Amino acid sequence: MRSLNGSKHLSGVRHRSAVRVRGGLRRQLGCTVPGDMLINGTTYKAPESLAQIIERCRLSRKRFRFHLGDTTTGRAWGDVDVGRLGRSMGPIKIPIIVANSRSISGPGLLDHCVIKIEYANRKDGGVVYQHSNFSQA
Repeated sequence: MRSLNGSKHLSGVRHRSAVRVRGGLRRQLGCTVPGDMLINGTTYKAPESLAQIIERCRLSRKRFRFHLGDTTTGRAWGDVDVGRLGRSMGPIKIPIIVANSRSISGPGLLDHCVIKIEYANRKDGGVVYQHSNFSQA
């Protein structure tokens, strides 16, 4: 099947084998930078175990509190992001923090800097993930 501009379509989705980006060509589907991890179509920079936990948080559609900090020392920066996790659009999908149910976008989550994840609502549960050397700023 061909579109009006002559590009091929696969199952109704425009398909290009590669896109030009700074530094060369990159595959459009499943495009990741070396060292990044792709889970269910979402790209993560975090270690695999933490990326799996963040992906489960995204799929649960509950609100979480993400504490950011230095992952080598476990010391918190004092930055806390609260919201439910969504996923950005485009060729490289990253986790984003959606403020509430009426919001459709938000800032990207620095998943490689997460040192603690806990439920925003205490009745849902407590701490989901905590760095082994976690300490408050």
